[in-house]
Amino acid sequence: MWGRPTIPLGTNLTARITSVRSTPTPKGSRFAFASETIPFGGEYSWCEPAAIVLPMDLGGVYFRGDTCPLAPGSHVADVTLKLPPALPLGQLKLLGIDQSRQRTKVLGPDGGLLACIRTNGRLVTKEASASFNFIPQINVPDLRRIPWG
Repeated sequence: MWGRPTIPLGTNLTARITSVRSTPTPKGSRFAFASETIPFGGEYSWCEPAAIVLPMDLGGVYFRGDTCPLAPGSHVADVTLKLPPALPLGQLKLLGIDQSRQRTKVLGPDGGLLACIRTNGRLVTKEASASFNFIPQINVPDLRRIPWG
């Protein structure tokens, strides 16, 4: 688990994720995103840019995509979390979504699991200002158990 950065509203956080792949990542690889706190999610191409715009003007998550197929070796992926300048704090607390939990699965073209990413967020308010604690956690499955095909 990484640290717990606090992100002021109206700013962006770009996480640079470096992975070492022992086999190629073919065209058609994708990732599936699902929120555990609000009914929201989707499936996106790993090989193309993706914009996950959150409902209720809560911001979004942006991924630049990779040029597939990826050869084995070290690769870098940038994922940017963009927060709006203001949040509907009353609505969020009323709906019970002042905290967030998301799960992301990276899938090969055959649907085989390549990696899992969990993020937890919590809205922090102090004296009329707000920020968002972002806690990412990445779990990579045992590579010997993945059906690489």
